[in-house]
Amino acid sequence: MSSILARTVHFLVGGATLLSGGLSDCGTPFDASCESGISNLDALMRNMTADEPTLLLPFLDSNSPFVQMHPLSWAVNRLVYQGMLGLKVFSAAPSLLAQHKVDGISSRDLSALQTSEFPFLLSNVAVSPGNSWSAYQIPVYFDEETGLAVMSIINNGELFTVDQVESAIGLLNDIERINMQSGCYGSDSGQSLYDSYFNNKTTTETETETKCWIPVIVYSDVRTTFEDWLKAVANHDFPPALVVNIEEKIEKYAEPTLVDGVWVVSYQIDSSQYDQMTIQIADGGRSVEKVEFITLNMDSIPDELKDESYVRLQTFLRQLATEAAGNDPVVGQSVEVPVQRSGTYRRCKAGMCETGNLYTDAIRWYTGSDIAFQGSGGFRGSGWEAGGVQVSDLWGALPFDNDVCTGVISGANMFQLFNYSLYYATFEGEDTQTGGLLLQVSGMRLSFNLQLPMNTTRIVKMEIWDEETDTYSDVEPHKLYSFASDSFICSAYGSYPVLLGEESLDRPGEVPGFIGDAPIIQMVVADYLAQFQDSPYDPYIPGSRLVNRTDILEPLNFVQTADDCLQGEYWETNNSTCVSCPTEPSAAFLSETLEFDANDNLYGLIKLVNVAPSKVRVMAKSLPSYISIESVTNEAGNMTHFNIFENKIGVLPGETLTMNVTVDFGALEPGTAQGSVAFSVIDWGSFSGCTGRDAIFEVFARKYPSEQLNQLGNLRYAGYVLTGIACALALGATAWVVVYREKQVVRVMQPIFLCAISMGVFIMALAMIPTSIDDEIVSQESADIACMAVPWLLSIGFTISMSALFSKLWRIHRLFAATRRGRRVQLKAKDVIAPFAVMLLLNVSVVLTWSIWAPLKFVRVPVLNEPWNSYGICQSENEQLGVVLLAVAFVVNGGPVAAAAYVAYQVRKVSDEFSEAKRVGLALFIWVQEFLVVGPMYFLIESDNPSGRYFLEIGSVFVVSVSTLSIFFVPIIRSKLKHSKMFSRRNLGDQKNKQSLPESIADSQGGDQGSLVDDRNRLEQYSLRQKGPRVTGVHCAPTPTPTATNTRELSPSSNASKEVTLASKSDIMDTLEEGENEE
Repeated sequence: MSSILARTVHFLVGGATLLSGGLSDCGTPFDASCESGISNLDALMRNMTADEPTLLLPFLDSNSPFVQMHPLSWAVNRLVYQGMLGLKVFSAAPSLLAQHKVDGISSRDLSALQTSEFPFLLSNVAVSPGNSWSAYQIPVYFDEETGLAVMSIINNGELFTVDQVESAIGLLNDIERINMQSGCYGSDSGQSLYDSYFNNKTTTETETETKCWIPVIVYSDVRTTFEDWLKAVANHDFPPALVVNIEEKIEKYAEPTLVDGVWVVSYQIDSSQYDQMTIQIADGGRSVEKVEFITLNMDSIPDELKDESYVRLQTFLRQLATEAAGNDPVVGQSVEVPVQRSGTYRRCKAGMCETGNLYTDAIRWYTGSDIAFQGSGGFRGSGWEAGGVQVSDLWGALPFDNDVCTGVISGANMFQLFNYSLYYATFEGEDTQTGGLLLQVSGMRLSFNLQLPMNTTRIVKMEIWDEETDTYSDVEPHKLYSFASDSFICSAYGSYPVLLGEESLDRPGEVPGFIGDAPIIQMVVADYLAQFQDSPYDPYIPGSRLVNRTDILEPLNFVQTADDCLQGEYWETNNSTCVSCPTEPSAAFLSETLEFDANDNLYGLIKLVNVAPSKVRVMAKSLPSYISIESVTNEAGNMTHFNIFENKIGVLPGETLTMNVTVDFGALEPGTAQGSVAFSVIDWGSFSGCTGRDAIFEVFARKYPSEQLNQLGNLRYAGYVLTGIACALALGATAWVVVYREKQVVRVMQPIFLCAISMGVFIMALAMIPTSIDDEIVSQESADIACMAVPWLLSIGFTISMSALFSKLWRIHRLFAATRRGRRVQLKAKDVIAPFAVMLLLNVSVVLTWSIWAPLKFVRVPVLNEPWNSYGICQSENEQLGVVLLAVAFVVNGGPVAAAAYVAYQVRKVSDEFSEAKRVGLALFIWVQEFLVVGPMYFLIESDNPSGRYFLEIGSVFVVSVSTLSIFFVPIIRSKLKHSKMFSRRNLGDQKNKQSLPESIADSQGGDQGSLVDDRNRLEQYSLRQKGPRVTGVHCAPTPTPTATNTRELSPSSNASKEVTLASKSDIMDTLEEGENEE
């Protein structure tokens, strides 16, 4: 890949017309009338560039009479630039995109100008595919000879234009991408590999010349827009190498200047100027080392430059000029127009004239404005006969290629405009010095009385034409009206630039005159007349527009004095009118808000700065009652104390005042108070009587109520009492079981089972103690421990109780299952301890994991984001893991509950003598019912109601504990009391029947107390066995009535084989007792 050597190239932006002079000038190439023109530019360019690479970017010549009259119309540009000079691109204003007859309001045929071989360069536009230019407009022109990539940014906000910055940056990015792909920054290994695969060539075989494109941007827009645009583009990652501003000459860029690495040159393009940039490109071709700017006047050039090429081009252009002069097409139809100017005669300076009406009607039609006006001095010509109007007639009537100017004006300022016009107008048909200041109008009727004194206004009436009603209505002083004029009026003629400029049109809604991107006046008139093909244009419709009303003696009272100025206006001496006070702030606070917090800050500082160009005085206008400004400090550090409502504070331009603001929180109720502090701006410098926009800042003062922790307080004692009751009942039940453990009714219910239930309830009841603890009575660390103790106590207590219940049900289920099969079984401790071990292991694992990885902490949560109002809750450090572990704990404990419920259902038909199964089922039913009731209630109670949730928590634990104890122990205790009374009666009967018993039995019953107890046991067993052989759901063979001997043999300590048939429910009880004894 070959390297790029340093080189010098030249770049020109051409604003020259095609012809040197007018249609009749430059008869021969050496005539003195051959001024400017593309021939002179081409001759200078060939001489100044010394055959070095050169690029000329010509701007389309669309305003000259030659182009308007030539048969090719605007396409004659292509004939000269491409055909004669070999140029490959041109540029123009965005309005060109709407000038072809199929795209806009023009009837002009530009199809001969549209070609991809001579494209239209414009970079900041978005052209829709339906526009005829879409295939012929390009955003960047890559010139192979110079290596320049040229862009053209013109007139932001005009037709089809898009954001200038975005357009430029986007195109610069594209150029950078192309440079990278072409190897400007070295070889692309990925591309080389790609080529080697698909082209079957090695890197050496596919070597091509490196191309580095140098980005250049031609810019044309107002200065303020240019400065902002330049800053954005120069700071881009891939900035242009050169920016050429052709809109105006900016002194700091009059010579090529380096700005953030970008060369910038600025000048105003002119048809008589030759402007050339000589660019020195550094070795490697990626940057520009130096730019030189050469500007010459080309009205005339030395004869030695008029070589063969110059003569050939001038000769060709003379032929084209002759064709144009002979063409002179008809653009529309009109009534007869008399001579407008002849010798010293000036028809338009005498009053309303036909050409003035035509031109003002045309620009009002083109712009859609309410009114249009032009000066009378420019109109001339010999008029034309009724019939066709030719292009030469238009140029003869107004030979100046002025542009359209538009804006918005109020009725009062419109009065000032026409008052100036009538004050200097002579209304004489002669060539007077000020007669041309008379304005020809369209869309209005201006009535005046020339007999009124010259030192007063001569306007007696101003009326606006209403297109909808076809009538005139009076102009209103404060109403806004859109206007159209020409660039000469808006920028150069008399005092009109001031009257139509921003100095005067400063009322709200007014828009100073703006010279836009519209075609020249003659083109607008030609397009306007194109509508009049069947019926002629009549300049006298809708009647006289400038009317001398001598019958009205009272002048229109739009004249103002200083006393007429309203509030918000000041007297402008130069224009003798009341002008609206400036709307921009003259003084402003640097901060929009000032916040105070009763817990943190009671004082604040805020700064007021004068942004006006002159001194202002400020005074407090309003502030809340709880706000006070104690002092004011200027930039010199001088502090003053005074009443800000009575004293005005002077502030110099740019000066800053610091105000010390305090808040009286004693005057505020708890909450957030918001108020505005406003300062009035008085005597705003040169705008006498103006009051600037108030300087305002907002104050936010927050006063928090006394701290509300929502702690349990004395409510915790309810938890303590309920805990004491539940624990006392559990301990009492346990003690009762221990005392009466040898009793038959207790032994049948198995004391260890009963003790397990009561101790489990005891441990669960203890959970109410840590539930009653918060940060009111303990430290944060202790509160954290209490939070984590709750799941430990609940899970262990529940495990002990639930495993006992499940084991009991499981034993009964197995015994009756064996009874149905006719077998006798013995259950040992290891058969019932397994459920307890499994549940305990699972619960301990879950809670231990919970304690280690997501421990519960006591935290405070604000109520509705109120930092003074909070409540305490136990919350996992890792909330997601805590929720998962809580769900696992529910599953671990819910599984045994479900299994126990199932087993309880299986043994539901067991005889009432084994009713502990039903009690277990009842306990399970109560637990499930409580869960279904308490669960939703817990979530219905708001989290910021800790008292409600506390009562629900301890109440549910208390109910579970007491109900469990009641279900199991109340029936047992009642049964014990019942059996005690029964045995007491039997003992009395035994004493009476002792006589009738056999002697051997009587002897056996007599004796010591132990024998008596054994007898009671035997009698009890005997009594139970006499109740029959039937077990619910099982039919067993009856057993013979036992004798005294076999009664002893069937004692609970019998070691009979467990494989014999289980014959009766008493055998089941024996089995239960045997299991108990073994345990």
